Amino acid sequence: MSYAIDKALVAALAGLVQGRVYPMRLPDAPAFPSIVYSLAGSTPENTMCGPSTLTNYRYRFSVFSAEHKEVSQIIASIKSAMTNFAFQNLPQSEFEMYEAETQVYHRILDYSVWDDSNTGLASSAAR
Repeated sequence: MSYAIDKALVAALAGLVQGRVYPMRLPDAPAFPSIVYSLAGSTPENTMCGPSTLTNYRYRFSVFSAEHKEVSQIIASIKSAMTNFAFQNLPQSEFEMYEAETQVYHRILDYSVWDDSNTGLASSAAR
């Protein structure tokens, strides 16, 4: 896990949902809209000469709202925020669902985010 990436994610996304950005899961009795982010995996990058300082993290963003249109707007804002994000990243996948029990729309975005342990930022090698 990269705490530098986590901190930057919360800073980049908090304004989109009045600060309701949570790691791993929604709180009990959540207010909507909300964003949950989680680390879906990580892969250290290796070369023929051995390990490098780069790690590729896969982050998952889940957007929840009672309004489908609002989910779509927040997703568009996340994509914009990731375009200008401090760490080099690439979108990976997106899918949506409706949770009938809670009557909440839910869309998920996965991003590949690069971190260079020497600098805390993605190096030009990963760009």
